[in-house]
Amino acid sequence: DKYNAEIITDFNVSELNFSRKNLRSIFYNFISNGIKYSSPERKPLIKVSTQKEGDVVILIISDNGLGISSENQNRIFQMFKRLHDHVEGT
Repeated sequence: DKYNAEIITDFNVSELNFSRKNLRSIFYNFISNGIKYSSPERKPLIKVSTQKEGDVVILIISDNGLGISSENQNRIFQMFKRLHDHVEGT
């Protein structure tokens, strides 16, 4: 494996009502971007967890990648925005 990424999970809920297709897409995009935009200076580490707050389940995904500059943080959820151009993607 080129990246030798480590993924740590901590799911604190046993059931989640959500569109399987959409949830798969969310996981795939965040995890693949965490690997794709990893720092060349360290092994990619991605953490995926959930926590329950009242009736709401919070999904938390973090990584130790290149990060997003403060001026680009408001753009990350727009469709087809690329904030780093050293790898292919849309």
